[in-house]
Amino acid sequence: TFFVVAPDNACPGEKFPTIFLWHWIGGKAADWINFTGQAVVNKYRFIAVMADGTTGVFKWPFTVLDGPIMEAEYKLFDDMYACVAEQFPVNTSCITSLGVSAGGLFNSQLTQARGQYFSSSIVISGGTGAVVLPWVGTGPHKVPMIAFWGGPTDNLAGFSFDVLMKDMEAGLQRDGHYFIECVHNCGHAPPFFKPPPGGGSPLDPLFNFLLNHPYGLPAGGSPYKTAGLPVGMPPWCNDKGVGSAPPSTDPVSNCPAAICASPDTPIATPSGERPIAELRAGDLVYSVDHGVVKAVPLLDVGRTAVFNHHVVRVELANGRVLEVSGGHPLAESGTFADLAPGSLMDGEQVRS
Repeated sequence: TFFVVAPDNACPGEKFPTIFLWHWIGGKAADWINFTGQAVVNKYRFIAVMADGTTGVFKWPFTVLDGPIMEAEYKLFDDMYACVAEQFPVNTSCITSLGVSAGGLFNSQLTQARGQYFSSSIVISGGTGAVVLPWVGTGPHKVPMIAFWGGPTDNLAGFSFDVLMKDMEAGLQRDGHYFIECVHNCGHAPPFFKPPPGGGSPLDPLFNFLLNHPYGLPAGGSPYKTAGLPVGMPPWCNDKGVGSAPPSTDPVSNCPAAICASPDTPIATPSGERPIAELRAGDLVYSVDHGVVKAVPLLDVGRTAVFNHHVVRVELANGRVLEVSGGHPLAESGTFADLAPGSLMDGEQVRS
């Protein structure tokens, strides 16, 4: 299954850049609508194409054992591209692929296998090497890319995305690609981007990379080489090669607030409810997939200390004000977890 969102106010003769999006572990194609809905594609003037992954726990193939499945997914891309190009006015000189997590691992392979089509590519917490298929190159066309991940703590399900992304970057640098390295140091999570002034998407720097890198640039070339990285590109990005990204000096303000569960939070498993503190990666837990309850292996359990450093204000429905410490436990309807108010605040508005 795949979805397409295209501008609904096309001008006569207008052709649109197109971006193919590959979702993360536990995600689905429709989740991209939060970032590529109608208002967004109307503003940026591109077509968004989003597919549902179907291969195993990770949904997308990318390992050394996935050869035949990889070819089937590449054929799916070919069919999607042909279908969209037949029904919509596609600007074939501006085609991008963007993947996150498992989708990023798949996109690292797709960019190589179908590099002749892509004017640019964006990999967020993906990469190559180890049990993932290696970097072998995109052929004569040196696709400009963004390599974007969460630093040394970007780990999930036994994968070190820090290692995998650096392996991919080494291949890009060796083969003469232009690429931007972005390391946000938030671990395996997207950083918290604010939309640009005047409105737009939190993914504004990534969408502009698509629009500013049409097909036909010289190998290793980019308009950013002479003009510099554009306003809005995070300060923890650089285009001077492997290891050039400045460290994110204030990761607390860049990273999204985590919703954490207390150690005794009960989790449903085939053997009954168990405290989350007892669970380890690989244990079976119950999950709901499109309304169907399934027993699936737990991918990862993160653990971190919570400190009571801040006092926050919570306005009650009756207009009175309740003051609590940032780590004060709150029960939220619909969850088993105790939530800390400090984890629900971004400094400007409540996030829930």
